Amino acid sequence: PEIYTLSLDGALRISFEQKRGGVFVGGVGTDNILQDDDSVISLDDANSLFEKAHAHFRKKEYDEAVDGFRRFVRQFPDSDKAEEAHFWVGVSYMAAENHEKALQQFATLVMAYPNGAKAPEALYRMALCYQEQERGDEALAALTQLVELYPYSTAAQNAEELLNELE
Repeated sequence: PEIYTLSLDGALRISFEQKRGGVFVGGVGTDNILQDDDSVISLDDANSLFEKAHAHFRKKEYDEAVDGFRRFVRQFPDSDKAEEAHFWVGVSYMAAENHEKALQQFATLVMAYPNGAKAPEALYRMALCYQEQERGDEALAALTQLVELYPYSTAAQNAEELLNELE
């Protein structure tokens, strides 16, 4: 297996193994989820919480969106939507132009879900954040890593276009 490392300004370093044919197994859904206080939350409540956070994002209420998606992840870490909630935290930070927090969030997503559906897009968004911060070398590294790790993804196609523009 190949090991890839991406550093965020020396503050956060992500490494993960890319295994050919490897399969990432996500969380298993249940009808009800127990909280720390033993109260039961239904999946309808989980979906409602996710949708409320997304509604805040659509209204450009990014701090509230971040809080909602983070709460979702804390309460439903094994949900099928946990990876997506992590992604939307990063997108919310990005929309609020807090690129450093967005970078950290996207890096966390790639580490936690290297074979997840949102990992390629998270790497692409990391490159965009680096660009916004005028950190061209790191943007190029993220784009190159994206194309190498996820060559058949839509994000990789977008990365190749952006690489051609940058070169």
